[in-house]
Amino acid sequence: MIKTLSFILLVLLSLYSIISFIRAQERFINVKYSIKTLIGTGAGIFNLDGLTGLATNINSPIGVFYEESSGDLNFSHTLNNTCVCKDGFYGLDCSLPICLKAENGKCANDTTGVTVENIETSQLSNKSISLSSGNLTESSVVSVSFPSDFSHYISNQTTFSSVSLLTAVSTSGNNLTNSNSAFSIVSNIITISLALTNGKKIPVSNLENPIQISFQKPTSYSGNLTCMYLDELTNEWKSDGVKTVIEPLTVNCLTSHLTSFSVIDINLRKEIGKPKESPSVSNQTISQSQLSQEAIIAISVSIAGSFIVCCVVAIILSAVICLIRRKSKK
Repeated sequence: MIKTLSFILLVLLSLYSIISFIRAQERFINVKYSIKTLIGTGAGIFNLDGLTGLATNINSPIGVFYEESSGDLNFSHTLNNTCVCKDGFYGLDCSLPICLKAENGKCANDTTGVTVENIETSQLSNKSISLSSGNLTESSVVSVSFPSDFSHYISNQTTFSSVSLLTAVSTSGNNLTNSNSAFSIVSNIITISLALTNGKKIPVSNLENPIQISFQKPTSYSGNLTCMYLDELTNEWKSDGVKTVIEPLTVNCLTSHLTSFSVIDINLRKEIGKPKESPSVSNQTISQSQLSQEAIIAISVSIAGSFIVCCVVAIILSAVICLIRRKSKK
């Protein structure tokens, strides 16, 4: 009897030790009881029951790091705790969808790829980048140059030591029309944004030294080119806060903020937006004038004709009456 009780107690103690060890490992590995692990060339999330697996957006992870705030084990592609994400995602664990507004407020990544570069804030000053989409020629490359004090500006906006630089280039297509104007876009549309690794957008506005965006000068235009930006709140193209500098081969846009930019043919904008007298109105006026003259003539002719007919009828009646009276007298 004593041996049996001792055996049962030993078994219970062993089970308790195993359960305690497992729970300790769970808390040490992940406070959320999930582990991100490698599956082929991607990644997945598995619950403790071993049944549920969700695909993630990381490409080819080779490094592992522990995220204290969430308790996740992250597999990264590089050695600086960042991930190489699939198209359309960014962030520390590639869980943030990208949406850079371009034409008519639509996401730029709907029609073209978005480039995401994780960069130290100290490396932003004097940084230059060249952008193009896959279907563009070398002559359509757009270059961007940040000012010398840009790192200092971003450091004042956030305490993060690194940020995500998001850029996209899309073709302009046909003329864009908004609520009050029509525009002829003669360049590609470039969209630039800065964000933290947690997805929060870094506001960039009122820069003392502007960011320069250089577009290739179009081969044909009406003669008055201007740089404009897309106001994301109203979905309208505006030019305030953007300076245009035209050189023999390029159109340089100097801006104190970041959003979507393009070169507009302002002459064509005036031609399209200029109110014109409706041809139908003038034609209608002429038609009414002509109609009035014709109506007067027609009425006059009708009256004259009616008068003549009445006279003829009166003459005939008078003649008939006279004949009848003569016959009566005889």
